[in-house]
Order: sequence, then structure tokens, then C-alpha cells
Amino acid sequence: MNQFSKYPILQFTFIFVLFAPVLSLQARRKALTPEEITERYGDTFGNYCDGRAAMARGDWEYAEGQLRVAQIGPLADEARFYLMQCALRQAKWKDAAQTLETFTKYSQTAPHIYEGFLEKAYLDLLLSSERKVDKKTEKAKETLTQAIELYEASYAAWEKDFQRSQNIPLLLEILKDESPSANIQDDFPVGNKLSFPGQTGWPGPESIFNRKTSNWYLAYIKCQIHQYYAFLELLNDDAEAAKKQLAHARAALPTNQISAQSYLARTEFCLRQGAYLFTKEEWDSFRSFQVPLQLAAFLTVTHQKDIAMAITDELLSKFERKMSDQEKAAALFIKLLCLRQYQKVSAADELQQSNQRLLENQNYIERLTFIQQLRW
Repeated sequence: MNQFSKYPILQFTFIFVLFAPVLSLQARRKALTPEEITERYGDTFGNYCDGRAAMARGDWEYAEGQLRVAQIGPLADEARFYLMQCALRQAKWKDAAQTLETFTKYSQTAPHIYEGFLEKAYLDLLLSSERKVDKKTEKAKETLTQAIELYEASYAAWEKDFQRSQNIPLLLEILKDESPSANIQDDFPVGNKLSFPGQTGWPGPESIFNRKTSNWYLAYIKCQIHQYYAFLELLNDDAEAAKKQLAHARAALPTNQISAQSYLARTEFCLRQGAYLFTKEEWDSFRSFQVPLQLAAFLTVTHQKDIAMAITDELLSKFERKMSDQEKAAALFIKLLCLRQYQKVSAADELQQSNQRLLENQNYIERLTFIQQLRW
């Protein structure tokens, strides 16, 4: 028996000193009343929550309506950003571009600004009226270059004290007695853990400033920016420039981000093949809808399937008669792949059965099975 165990009072003192900060923190946690939530986050907080929850369900139309209301209030920046994402996922390219322009104009200090630039570069490609591919990609490249420059210029300062850059003063009230690294969770019940889409009760007040405000997420966005830049270079048949961009992407990504590393590995694999999901010869065979199909393939590979499905849905609903059999089969193939990755089995089976002959003629059934085995 050691000397320490002979004196119970010393054991108690040691335990108290060790856990006193934790006990103090637990004591400060309390549930906010509806009145306090309204005072802190505004009358439209309920609309914001409903909109974000609808986004998690994939109900983009309902989410859009709720987030439009939430633009009036302290959460205007967040509402505008997610409103743009809803428009983007409903193939409302011009609406998304206009909302994004407003967001970037008034929210220069928001962490979402980098992701906003990335999605603006998608819209640059989709809305381009240029006929030549190199001209189509020009504006998107300029947007990505701007995003990278902004990232490099402001990231260090943002990382040092990111709470100041939230652009919502109410956050400072919550954190007024805490250090800059304090957790917003402290204002909420112990059982109300920081939640994510799909969980019961999501989103709550503690989820307003979610993982997208963390430095690892910004590094992930930077990696995505370089991956997209590589895709644009590949569109222009410049494989060497694409390889350089993928090297930048790998350098930007934290080594502990396993899933993101997997997405990047897929991109590198596609680069070696000279195309995304298709062969180079198939890419070249696409005529009028080459760029949107290639973009949808890229987004599928990089795990942005909701935007990929918006592109293919628009193509198949508005331009089916103008598409060649190769283009239509390619759009169906991408949509099938996305549906199966979302585990929407019945919808995927129905779509495949109704287009079985076309898909078989273009040899997509076997490829779909192969990619599913890779668990893409």
C-alpha cells in the first residue's frame, strides 16, 4: 500500500482538483428556453432549422422555402449559403449563381466563403455560353485561382481566432466567459450532443456553427478546389497540369482524413485513365452535352452525388430528344450509380429495367456492377 492510499482526504482532494473544471463546466450547462432561443437567434430560427433538416432529407424545394424566410435575421449568412446549395441541387443554376453572388458580397469573413467559390466554379462551367471547351473552363479557373488566393491570404489569421470571423455577434455572447477555443455546446444540456444530419433533433442551436467552421474542413475544401482544377485541366487535354493540381490537392489534405483520401485516390485513378467514369474515347464521342456529363462524372467520383444527379435529371428531362444514345446512356449510368450509392435500390432498379436495352448496348451494365464492387 502506498503512502497516498493511507490518507483518504488526499485522495478526495486530488480527485476534486482534477475534475473541478469539468464539474464547473457541467454546472454552467443549461437548456435554453424557446424565448431565449428566439432572443438569441431571431424569430426565423425555426425556419432555419426546418430548412436544414429538410436538406438532410434531400427535400430541396421545402428547404428552399424555409431558408428564404430565414434570410431575415441573425442567421442570414448561413441561410443564404444553404439557399444557394438548394438551388444548385435543383438545377436552378441562375438562381444559385445570384444567391451566391449575394452571399459572397456580404459574407466575406464567413468560413463558407471558400466552399462558395468552389461551387461558383461549378456554375461557371454549367452557365457558360462558350462553345470551345478551353473557353468554357476559363472563367471557372479564374474563380478557383481567386479562391486559392483568398484562402492563402486569410487562413492563418482565421485559424488564429476563428470565432471572430463568424460575422454573427450573438456567438460572442455565448462564448463571453470562455477561451477562444470554447465549445458552443456549453450552453446546452449534456445529453444534447453536437449533432449531424440525420440524427434525431437535428439541427439544434448547437449545430449552427458545425464542422464546416473547423480548420480541417477548410483544408478539405482546398483539396476539393485543386481536384476540380485538375478536372478542368483534363478537359483541356493537359494531363501534366492536371497532375500538378492533384499534387497540390494531396498536400492540402490532412493525413487523418481517411474518406477524403479515398475520394482523392479515385480522382488520381481517373486521371491515369484520362477520363472520369468513362474512357477517353467515350468522352470524345459525347457531342452537345460533353461538358455537363463530364462534370457530373467528376462530381460522382468526388462524392458530390446530389449535384451530379441534378445535372443528369436536367439533361434527361429537358434535353432527352437532343441527346445521342451515347449521351443518354451515360447520363443514365451516372444517375444509376448515384442512386445505388444513396441506397435507393427500388428507384435504381426501376430506372435500370426501363432502360435496360440502351444501357446494355453501350456496355454500362457490366461497368455499373464493377464500380459497385469497388464500393465507389
